[in-house]
Amino acid sequence: MNTRKLFCKRGHPRTPENVDSTWHCLICANMRALKWSKDNPIKRADVILRHSYGIDTVILAKILKSQNNRCAICHKTFSGKRAVDKPHVDHKHGDKKCVRGLLCHKCNVFISLAFESEKILKAAIEYLKERKGGLKWLKLE
Repeated sequence: MNTRKLFCKRGHPRTPENVDSTWHCLICANMRALKWSKDNPIKRADVILRHSYGIDTVILAKILKSQNNRCAICHKTFSGKRAVDKPHVDHKHGDKKCVRGLLCHKCNVFISLAFESEKILKAAIEYLKERKGGLKWLKLE
């Protein structure tokens, strides 16, 4: 019996769930992809940016420089130490290739939770202006 057909070079079983259409082992393919990602972090970032937003690390660096390495909304400096401190690409939802700028994590979530609606954001500003004194606006008697 030819074991080469039942197992890949590394000994992984060649089952219908574990092979692609050309009978290559998916476990080995995933291991190669993870190794490549670890060995090529800049190329990996380029691939992700190009696929997701139509930009690359060169354009990302230009945007960062034009924003003085700060969030376009709150102007917090990007430190990049943790994922939440790194710049997030702000894009028009429904059109990922329409990049507007770079935001901090909180501002990116804020825009998203407001459904990118100017009407909702304006209403939130009015709410803050009207209610800055607390419940004084409410007649409790």
